[in-house]
Amino acid sequence: MKFDKFLLVLAVFFLLLIFTAYWQFRTFKTSFGNISAPKMEIPSVDSLLPQDQTTTTRNEFISPDGKLKVRYPADWQPTENNIFSQITSQTLKKESTILFYGQKSKLQQLSVAFLFIQQLSFNEEKTADQILESLKEDATKTTYRLEIIKLEPTGENAVFAANYKKEGGTEFFYMKAKIIPSAKNPFLVSILTPGKDWPSFETEANEILNSAKLVEQPVI
Repeated sequence: MKFDKFLLVLAVFFLLLIFTAYWQFRTFKTSFGNISAPKMEIPSVDSLLPQDQTTTTRNEFISPDGKLKVRYPADWQPTENNIFSQITSQTLKKESTILFYGQKSKLQQLSVAFLFIQQLSFNEEKTADQILESLKEDATKTTYRLEIIKLEPTGENAVFAANYKKEGGTEFFYMKAKIIPSAKNPFLVSILTPGKDWPSFETEANEILNSAKLVEQPVI
């Protein structure tokens, strides 16, 4: 009997609790029924990413022997390890020294570019055309192929555009480079991007290549 009374009291308690909650809900709805929930705008992915900005500050690279000078925007970051270092280890002339690696990323466009400055080594002095032929020949000895698509002679120097493409693959890297003869140790200044990314870096790349020149040595 006592157990039955306990169940009855418990049932009445729950009914009162349900009724109280229902009454509070109706009161709330009556008071705020004309108020709609605020609209929430979901931010776009672009708005969450840092804004790509162009800097007017320029850094200057001078080769260890003091013969080459290259100016580049300060937002190109010097780096020792990047994806291109893996490619250059296979494609570039072995008798050479990498003097500088740099890279820049544009997050909103999901694009990236690499700058590298290389000093080649030959047994004899070569012209820009001869150096280019040597680079093409070296590329045929690896799994990558160098396809020259444009050549712009500029006096003693030469600027060329090329596609670096792995044999049998469809994706390629676009490369624009400047050959600067210097006796037996000429310089090669190059900008390299995935093929689709080149248009977003073209202006900066041309500026960097145009700045690359031999430093006038003082007459002793």
